[in-house]
Amino acid sequence: LYAPYVDAVFAAAPPEQRIPWSIADRRLGVEQPVLEALRQFLLLPRSRLEASSVLSLLEVPAVSRRFGLEDAGLERIRTWVMESGVRWGEDAEMGPTLELPPARANTWRFGLDRLFLGYALPPDPDLDPFAGILPFIDLEGGEVAWLGALADFIETLAGWRRRLTQARSPQDWREAVNALIADLLAPDQDEEPVLQLVRERLDALVSLAGRTGFSGTLSLEVMRALLESVLEDSRGAQRFLTGRVTFCNMVPMRSIPFRVVCLIGMNGEAFPRSQRPQSFDLMARTSRRGDRFRRRDDRYLFLEAMLSARDLLYLSWVGRDQRDDSIKVPSVVVSELIDYLKQGHGWSDRHLIQHPLQPFGQAYFDGADPRL
Repeated sequence: LYAPYVDAVFAAAPPEQRIPWSIADRRLGVEQPVLEALRQFLLLPRSRLEASSVLSLLEVPAVSRRFGLEDAGLERIRTWVMESGVRWGEDAEMGPTLELPPARANTWRFGLDRLFLGYALPPDPDLDPFAGILPFIDLEGGEVAWLGALADFIETLAGWRRRLTQARSPQDWREAVNALIADLLAPDQDEEPVLQLVRERLDALVSLAGRTGFSGTLSLEVMRALLESVLEDSRGAQRFLTGRVTFCNMVPMRSIPFRVVCLIGMNGEAFPRSQRPQSFDLMARTSRRGDRFRRRDDRYLFLEAMLSARDLLYLSWVGRDQRDDSIKVPSVVVSELIDYLKQGHGWSDRHLIQHPLQPFGQAYFDGADPRL
């Protein structure tokens, strides 16, 4: 939840203020958008090719690099898609495959026909429909390369949507996935090792099929499940204790002494975590001593974090609701700690720091509270 904000603050710092940092405990698919894009490509047979999801895929750096698009081209394509009326579907024939009536309007073929006609015909605002198609005239000659890239991308997606529906042997799946990667992705030097993990997983699958004598075919669902081990892999733990400021989850047995320990997002609804047992979980109905209980585990994690801090323990939570400015309570463990400090160590509410909502709040600049 906090990873985008961490990246926005620490990655944007000027060189003289830059602090080495890393984020641990994140899935590879989160750290590497190229893997999440590959996951979406393997879901193409289920996809309706919605305009929003297709544009999101096109904005993945490895995909836009493959089709030769930069930020300006992506921005224009987003405008074209919205204003030409594209909503979902490859063409009119896609509707019956989804048990829907055939409809040409608002498909990608409908929008691309409008765009190409707008390029081919004179830019006349009063131009009549040509062959039943109203040209989209807001298109300049220098932008035709971006239009060609969009058409190429849609055609490639539609082709793979059909090709992925058939079952294949493990060897054929290896060739198909490698071909899909080559057709849709152009990884850079940081993304190539991640895709190599996928290729290694495919090689291991083929090797396993050979050793076990498996000669049948696998559906796309089975193939995708076999690749989930790579797509869901969490390599973040390897980035713990790297000599940097580390952002990570609260994990048992991580109670190593640090000079500074900061716990952020300590809101009542977030920590301790709630545990909702399944309806068929009979053990949850009659719990016994020794059964694992997440809320108790989290309370112990909080105690571990407190004992790990040597110089400073920093606790923060969102104190006001973003919609109606109502007060939001902190975690029960934070409230208990504050009550203990008030009772035994003379604490008061003045020890709590309330930050203004906006970064330009007057309290940040008038010096009334030096802690800000």
